[in-house]
Amino acid sequence: MGGGLRRRRATTPRAPRWIHALHHGDPEWGAVVRHALSAYHAVAVAPYWAQIAATAHTDRTRRALALADSGVEGLLTGLHPDVRWTTPVLHVPCDVDAELRLAGRGLLPVPTFFWPKPLALADNADPGRPLVLRYPVARDLAGYGQVRAPSAPHRPDGAPSAPCSAAPACCGPPRASASTAEPGRRTGTSPATASHHATVLRTAGPLMSDRDGNGVRHSLTPLGRALLSDP
Repeated sequence: MGGGLRRRRATTPRAPRWIHALHHGDPEWGAVVRHALSAYHAVAVAPYWAQIAATAHTDRTRRALALADSGVEGLLTGLHPDVRWTTPVLHVPCDVDAELRLAGRGLLPVPTFFWPKPLALADNADPGRPLVLRYPVARDLAGYGQVRAPSAPHRPDGAPSAPCSAAPACCGPPRASASTAEPGRRTGTSPATASHHATVLRTAGPLMSDRDGNGVRHSLTPLGRALLSDP
């Protein structure tokens, strides 16, 4: 962190005073930043954490399969359209032209949800550590929209604050399907019952609903896909 702040000072000498104070370990500004990050996490991260984790889990599974099927080349070429692999060079978009030689230290791909572009990061404190390549698991608004349904509330330690009240309804008969009229016909239930189950699934997180003309289209969220594919 210190190296990044030093670069910030060199490139932007007129940075706000609080940045310099934070760099020098000012406890007051440190507390302000920690409080702001905690408040942001409670609003923007914690309610969606189950879906974000499921998205990352699904992506890691996809990357592992790509590595097993096509090797390193198949893994790297599929990370993002802006990441190109031309043996033995990996091209990653950057604001400045730079050439980094790994020299045996390795490359660590890390999925990220809140940054929409690939980002290569070197550890200034330990040059021997692997180069971190962050790549987005969601590439468009539709991908981000799949996690917009909040999951169960979480405590500060990350654990659910209470069991999801919709969970018992998800388990009860008849089995729920991710739509309304069509699942009603397939499962032999009334449209009202199918709609109820769709509401339960949407509330619990495995399902999302979007208006489609005069109807509603239901689809699985990353959490729903993970629940179906994870034994």
